[in-house]
Amino acid sequence: MFGTAKQGFSLIEIMVVIMIMGIMAAIVVPNLRQRVPGHKRKAFITELNTLMALGWQDALATQKVHRVFFDIDARVVSLEIEEIGPSDHEIAYKPIKQAYRTTSYEWPEEIEIKNFYIDGSDELNQPERKTSSLWFYIMPEGLSQNVIINVEDTSQTQPIRLGLVLNPFTVQLKEYDIFQKP
Repeated sequence: MFGTAKQGFSLIEIMVVIMIMGIMAAIVVPNLRQRVPGHKRKAFITELNTLMALGWQDALATQKVHRVFFDIDARVVSLEIEEIGPSDHEIAYKPIKQAYRTTSYEWPEEIEIKNFYIDGSDELNQPERKTSSLWFYIMPEGLSQNVIINVEDTSQTQPIRLGLVLNPFTVQLKEYDIFQKP
């Protein structure tokens, strides 16, 4: 009656709304990440436990020794299986390849391994140590070596120190608020 009724929105109105939503998202999303302190640390521990559970299950199923291999410089942990070499006396380890399961993990730069105790000896801080590789074994019976890994999360202004103690029977890590010693 008084004019034509306006149907919908104009292109300019839609663009202005999208631009405002984009600005809000650019402000909110980084702040949401900071609200979850230690998410990379928790992911690191979860990935380690998942890898060790896979090694534990596979060791029981295949009746072969498995090795959890840490490359400290490359920041990669991987799961390997025992393989008999060319001569019967030679044992080698090869990475496990499984469909739909990851058998290696690259941990974030914010996580620093400070101590790596295997059966009571700090293998990471040995004076004669020349390699950046460390490993421990999961036996066919489902048992592992005694392992303590002390890590520091430097993602916070105040670094967070934790001790990760491996239960040799369940092959799972328990998290402590302070560094652990054997």
